This record gives sequence, C-alpha cells and structure tokens, in this order.
Amino acid sequence: MSSIYLSNAIFMMIILTIIFLRIRYYITWSQSKKYTMIFIGMVELYVLMDALFMKELLGKSGNLLQFKLVVFFFYLVYVIMPYVWHLFMQSYMGINRSKKQRFAEMIPFILLVLMVLLSVPTGIVWRFSRNRTYIRGTFFGVFAVLYSGSVVKTKI
Repeated sequence: MSSIYLSNAIFMMIILTIIFLRIRYYITWSQSKKYTMIFIGMVELYVLMDALFMKELLGKSGNLLQFKLVVFFFYLVYVIMPYVWHLFMQSYMGINRSKKQRFAEMIPFILLVLMVLLSVPTGIVWRFSRNRTYIRGTFFGVFAVLYSGSVVKTKI
C-alpha cells in the first residue's frame, strides 16, 4: 500500500512540476500567473506532505519528532492551499475587494492557522500517544467545519 501511494505521489509531483514549468516559461507574466504558480507549488507541497504523512502513519516505527513535524507541515499546507486558490481566483477573475472585505475573508484562514499552531503544544487538532499513534484532538471537529466552510467560501 505504502509503495503504491508513494509512487502515485511521485507521479503527481512530476506532472505538477511539468505544468509549473510550462506556465513559468510559456505564459506571459501577470498577477494571475503568479498566483497560479504559487498554487501549483502549494499543491506540490501538499502531495509531498500527504505522502510523507501516509508513510509515517503506516510505518509502525520511526522518530516521533519526525512524525510530528510531518503532521504539522501537512496541516499547515492543508489550510494555506484553499486560501491561495481563493487569491488566484480573485486575481484571475479580476475581482478587487476593499481592505475590509479582504480582512473578513482572511478570518477563517487566520483561525485555521492559529488552530494548527496551537495544536503543537495543546493537541487541539491532533496529538500523539506515547506509542506514536496519531490521534485527532478535541477540536478536530471544529477545525473540520471551519475548514469546510473556508473551502466552500473560496468556491463562491
């Protein structure tokens, strides 16, 4: 299972890198091109972190600190990606918002990042048992609802 998962992740990263390079070298520079490249880079990071997360999760032995770092960066990329998509779509569609509207749109993103950062010392979104078992935290449900709402908002 793990080797197939990692092989698929490598394949996806190769395809995303090809797309990234094609956009970089063959499309004239614009604001939406910048956000497209940032978004593709975030997706590549997500694929990498997801693959590392599964490798650590399925691997029964290993360094707990390494697993904690993988989970932290997985969640961080996971919450940044929809916001970058939102910025890309606004740029692509030529939508200009006031500073107040942009700040209001950032609130779910800021809350999600804070939950990820606070989970490191408190375990509110995730934690680990002594035997290296990944456990969802007490506020994982709140995190999931807030994340889902932010993803839906980015589609609107």
